[in-house]
Amino acid sequence: MPGPQTGLEKRAVETQVYEGSYDEVWNGTLTLFQDLNILPTFTDKQTGIIKAEVPYTDYKVMKKAMATLLVGIFAVPYWISTDNANMTFTAWVRPLDESHVSVRLLGISSKGDQLWGEGDYPILHNKLREIIQQQKFLQGTQTPLE
Repeated sequence: MPGPQTGLEKRAVETQVYEGSYDEVWNGTLTLFQDLNILPTFTDKQTGIIKAEVPYTDYKVMKKAMATLLVGIFAVPYWISTDNANMTFTAWVRPLDESHVSVRLLGISSKGDQLWGEGDYPILHNKLREIIQQQKFLQGTQTPLE
């Protein structure tokens, strides 16, 4: 059974290099977030940071937190909201040269738990690669206005 990943191993899973200009990859990454229904709350194109904080309430079920109120002879179950927190999604878009850009994707709960597993990253990066290719294709099919 393998031990915990080192920082280098985690970064290798979370990061991919894309062929394209910085603008193409930046726009593709923003589109990926939107396709995942993640609305960025902070972007800085100069540093390459895209960040989205998504608030959520974790309603604990059964073993985690169900309480019973006793009202006279009636027992009324109710759910306790036990955790108001944020899910934070980030992307770091970094130019390597004129036609290669790296993107590191990360999703973390406010408890520090990773929201995307190791198997999710290839899917996310393949989706981003598709988006970038689609945008390049659509850009090439546009007819200039006269």
